[in-house]
Amino acid sequence: MIHKYLSRGFINILIISILASVVSCIPQKKLRYLQSVEDSQVDTTGSEQRDLNYHLKPNDEVYIQVYSVDPKTYLFFNRGATANANSNYLNNEVGLYLNSYTITDSGFVAMPIVGKVYLAGKTLEDAQREVESKLKEYLTEVSVVLKLSGFRVTLIGEVKRPGRYTAYV
Repeated sequence: MIHKYLSRGFINILIISILASVVSCIPQKKLRYLQSVEDSQVDTTGSEQRDLNYHLKPNDEVYIQVYSVDPKTYLFFNRGATANANSNYLNNEVGLYLNSYTITDSGFVAMPIVGKVYLAGKTLEDAQREVESKLKEYLTEVSVVLKLSGFRVTLIGEVKRPGRYTAYV
């Protein structure tokens, strides 16, 4: 008697919607960012000694400033910017981006003359020492300032503009 009232099309739509709801959903347990602290895989007990320093990753932006005894030589490594122009040039995100080096997917930055320097996985202090050691082959009394100038973040959820952004420090 029930079959008399239900059309064949309605039954097909009902079956398809039930199958779609069962098959298409991802369980929340597989989504790491939806887990509570108690359920997460992150060890929050502090039983393990962890390194809290930031480690550089591919696509990070690093600002490298080189100083030496002779300004003519170290200005070449600073992309030709003079001290006065450089300070005004870095007052906005565009200037900071243009004077920064992007760590490639393989973990290197390409500097003039020096070539590729591997920085991925290193702390800022270790990366600074690595750049200084490479530059000491070409300059005497070299000093390097290396800072994280930008990194990428992803915004998800109920925000006005979700997506991937670069944050400049």
